[in-house]
Amino acid sequence: MSPSHGSFGILVTKEVSIWSFDRSSAVLTLVLRSDMGPAGELFVIRTPDNQELTANSMKVSCSDDAGYLAALCGHDLHLWDCEIGQRTQILNHASPVIQAKFAPHGAHLATGAQTAAGESTVSLWDPASGKLLHQFAHQGTIEQLEFSATGEQLLCRSKEQLQLWSISEGQLLLSSSGTRENAPRPSGSLATMEHRGGYGFSPDGKLIFHGRSPSDEYCLLRIADGKIIVLSGLYEYVNYSFSPDSQRLLIDSRIFDTETGTEVFGGGIPKGWAIFSPDGSQILVDNLRFDSLMRRTPEK
Repeated sequence: MSPSHGSFGILVTKEVSIWSFDRSSAVLTLVLRSDMGPAGELFVIRTPDNQELTANSMKVSCSDDAGYLAALCGHDLHLWDCEIGQRTQILNHASPVIQAKFAPHGAHLATGAQTAAGESTVSLWDPASGKLLHQFAHQGTIEQLEFSATGEQLLCRSKEQLQLWSISEGQLLLSSSGTRENAPRPSGSLATMEHRGGYGFSPDGKLIFHGRSPSDEYCLLRIADGKIIVLSGLYEYVNYSFSPDSQRLLIDSRIFDTETGTEVFGGGIPKGWAIFSPDGSQILVDNLRFDSLMRRTPEK
């Protein structure tokens, strides 16, 4: 939802729309469909000016302030300014674009494209001008891109590698492979961690929840020195939430101290989806069960 734009993004059947609360109407709508052809499934987007974009793969992404809407279409990324409802940029890539992520408030846009050799190129763009700011090489296929809450850092992850980049300077801060010059090797065992599953920054931007250690336990990565903090006894999870001050990590029904990785509370919270309240004084829990028709089922 956007305080400044008074808009939000919503996906309904095969349409992606940006709605204006002020006008009570959609300011931008993309119509998506898929067709089966001789070469397999083909994806089509019809734009507001009745043009059709076609590709073998298709993804749509929106900035958190609903200021921009991006459509990944083959080698190109089409960018719409939702304030005026018009396409403003076409960002060309040398290979198919497979991931895209906006920084907070749409300040930057990161894209991940897969090369013919199975490696990836991560590009950082200015959405307003369409200018390419930085490009980074990455091992393996990019599975996720994530900005810190301040938008100052970008985390890039594949199964083979984890990289942390400074946005303003375009410098590599941490790398799991240590192949880049001047990139500090993290202490602990990040180089042998499995880079899989969900991950994300703590609210203060100092920690990353990510990956499994050689002991198969999930970990925190402390950005300042690259230290790996093993979350003792955590081998699987459904969801996680940092406290607003970043000192606690709630994972399902367990709470961990982010400084030491030790469990400080467990077993008293109903297992299910849970999150800290904005002030950190409460934990909100949703333990309802629904079937595929969204009917509530008895608790087990």
